[in-house]
Amino acid sequence: MADSSDFQLPPILAYPSAQIQNQIPPEEWEACLDLWINSVELRLGLSDSRFSKAQPQVLGTTFLLSYLTQNASFKSTRNAKEVHLRKDCFRLVKRLLTSSNEQLSALVIFELLGQGSTVYGGTESWSKLIQSLWVSKQKRTRKAVEAAKNKVAEASTAQEQLSWLKMVSTLTKSLPLVATITAAGADYLDTLSEIYHAGSAEVRMAVTENVFYSFLALLQTKHVTILTDNIYHMKSESERLQKLNPDSPTVLSSLLCSTSFLKHFVSDADNAIRRQALIDQLNAYRLAMLHLHPPPVRKDRRKGKERAQEDTSMHMHRAAKVSQVHELFPDLSTTYILKALDAYADDAEKVVAALLEPENLPLELQDQNMPEADYHSQVNPVDLEPRSTPDNISETRNAFDNDDFARLRISSNQLRRGKKEIGNEVETSDQHANSKAAILSALATFDSDDDERDDTYDIADVGGAVDNTVDTDERRPPQTDVNEGVLYKTWKETPTLFARDSKTRASNIRQQLKRETGMSDEQIEGWAIMLNKDKKLQDSLQDKYSTARAFSGQQRALQSTKWQANLSAENSETESGPERSNDSRRMGQAGIRGHRNFGGDRGRGGGSTAGPSGEAAIQQARKRKEQGRGRGGANSRRDARAKKVGRGMGPLPQS
Repeated sequence: MADSSDFQLPPILAYPSAQIQNQIPPEEWEACLDLWINSVELRLGLSDSRFSKAQPQVLGTTFLLSYLTQNASFKSTRNAKEVHLRKDCFRLVKRLLTSSNEQLSALVIFELLGQGSTVYGGTESWSKLIQSLWVSKQKRTRKAVEAAKNKVAEASTAQEQLSWLKMVSTLTKSLPLVATITAAGADYLDTLSEIYHAGSAEVRMAVTENVFYSFLALLQTKHVTILTDNIYHMKSESERLQKLNPDSPTVLSSLLCSTSFLKHFVSDADNAIRRQALIDQLNAYRLAMLHLHPPPVRKDRRKGKERAQEDTSMHMHRAAKVSQVHELFPDLSTTYILKALDAYADDAEKVVAALLEPENLPLELQDQNMPEADYHSQVNPVDLEPRSTPDNISETRNAFDNDDFARLRISSNQLRRGKKEIGNEVETSDQHANSKAAILSALATFDSDDDERDDTYDIADVGGAVDNTVDTDERRPPQTDVNEGVLYKTWKETPTLFARDSKTRASNIRQQLKRETGMSDEQIEGWAIMLNKDKKLQDSLQDKYSTARAFSGQQRALQSTKWQANLSAENSETESGPERSNDSRRMGQAGIRGHRNFGGDRGRGGGSTAGPSGEAAIQQARKRKEQGRGRGGANSRRDARAKKVGRGMGPLPQS
């Protein structure tokens, strides 16, 4: 039984609507705010024992629900007292929800949760409050949500259905675990389906939002089994309804076509592979029902810059048809005849035939006593009023407007035509000094010790044909693709890692490869596709990243850098093995640049091309001679000399 001291608390009036607020004078509104603030703070100052035993009406639940309903869209531009009242209401809601008052009904608790989520849902304090309520008052919260589910089913009017559906959706967004209660069983989904088919467009949108936020909350809280069961139930119910009425939309079709739920359902990589069959079925169902859910039409925000409207005056051919009908029916007005022409596609003969049989005229032509409309008033009048002569153009002004020449204050001796004649007058000492100083200052700018620019080594003046297109820089160019080595080694080891299925994309190895390279799945798979198509690129990468050809740090032999011709096996057999190799080694080490190698072949006439053609030495000498006389030999020697001259070595000394 409540304490008798509860009735000593003054009652709190309900918060008015925005329409009533606009009719209250500012002074009276300030007084109302002070009264509400004092009343709320008085209840916040009650002791816990008295607060837990008080009646809900005494604690101000009616005022709180009216305040939360009217302040769903709070504006930050309100005055300080309204902000103060908003904070006090939050404190009172928090104390009501966390108190042990057993007299609060489940529906009142849910309304406080739902309306509070609408007003305070974006704040961190409200999020912490409802999370703590789910832990400490879970039984009480579950009972409130169950009562709200029953209230949605019992709602009789569309406005009541909208109110409760929005509260459930808002609370589900703030506390996703509420979806485990609303989605438990198929009764709530069946209720929503009945409301959807019997409701208006606004009610259908509210039902779709409720199902969307519930399913999305189940996906976030990892209750995939409950989510899958609900989807299968909705799918079977939709198929049953589609057989009865194929052109009627369902809750599932609205969920798939009007929201982004399917995108979230597919992006869940943990269970995407197991749900692949269900995803394919939902995609097919969405494509089949997409025509029943057209996208919202955007408002045409024109700026008044569209094309000007055409002249609405009557065309001469249409006027001729009107006069043709007027000759037979002079009592009819022009407005009626024009309407008849519109009804019969501007066919004057059909209009006359229809007027001869008035009983067959359409309903809009039954009344022939239409007033005469003034069609000429629709035509924009042409402005033919004569305009006044414009003012004279202002005179041109410049920097010489006020000089003596413009004011005609100079004598005729100062006027000349053409260039000024230079007389043979003798300069005075001052003029001579000024001229001399000007000449000396001009000469001071030049330095006589400066040499003339040397253009000997300019490319255009070298005088030789130097091919600048050949890159003589032997340094290795920087690597352009930093991820090429990692991708190629991975492709060489595990080619299946570049598959395009969702299972491979969700694997840990693929995720590690994406982190190393910084590339997306499409870029990695595209790189592998282009590599499989290009055999030359595979060979190039094999040579580039092969471990067999990589330098291991051990060099067993020092190769000679001297150029040697590739001799045939027959010529190489004619030479003596040890003697030839020793002689070549000695001549290679002691050879002098610019000198011929005498004695390379032991014996008489070893380096001469004269002699019998059957000897091996003669054939070898002729072969070397032909190599020196090959195509472009003279050009190569000329280009080599030009390069030396271009590098600043100067011409070769003449003997």
